[in-house]
Amino acid sequence: MPIFRTLVNALGDVSSTFIEAAKLAVPGATSSYSRLIPLGSGHAISTDWSKIDQTNKYAWQQSGGLSTTSPLVFELGGLIPSFCRLTGFTCSIDPTDGHASIPATRPRVVIARMPRISSPITSWSELSEVNDGAASVAAYNAAHYVSSSSLNIAASWNEAYEHALIIYGEGGAGAIAGLTVNSVVVTIAPY
Repeated sequence: MPIFRTLVNALGDVSSTFIEAAKLAVPGATSSYSRLIPLGSGHAISTDWSKIDQTNKYAWQQSGGLSTTSPLVFELGGLIPSFCRLTGFTCSIDPTDGHASIPATRPRVVIARMPRISSPITSWSELSEVNDGAASVAAYNAAHYVSSSSLNIAASWNEAYEHALIIYGEGGAGAIAGLTVNSVVVTIAPY
């Protein structure tokens, strides 16, 4: 890995994200790395979601209506370096305690491709979708994860498009306002 060491020495103090991306760019690299997405970078399509402060850390809460068509969007833009692919994600969610049944429409996470310059965001193409898989009401009421480790989504080469991680909240019969998204992590690997 002499090329990588030379690069780091030449640049001095660089962020760990850049270091991990540089390791992946070295020919023959095989390891992957995970990247915590700052929750402050997300944005809601409607007033169904609000950013909340939980002891000096941001989280997002489905506090408005229980619409399952108004998601929370995290643009992945420059998070997937060239010659790399998105291989997974993990979203930590915490439904409001007190559900008597699992909501008719469970939370789901979508990886999508959308126009890079689209403000406000109004359309996207879904590439992958994972529904909340909690097996019981008790498991659903507890903080848990919605995740996938079987993705193979390449970095976007088309400057007109980028990828996004989109979270839809709960809705329908049995839904209760207050679902909280506590963290979002993506996993990236070389081709």
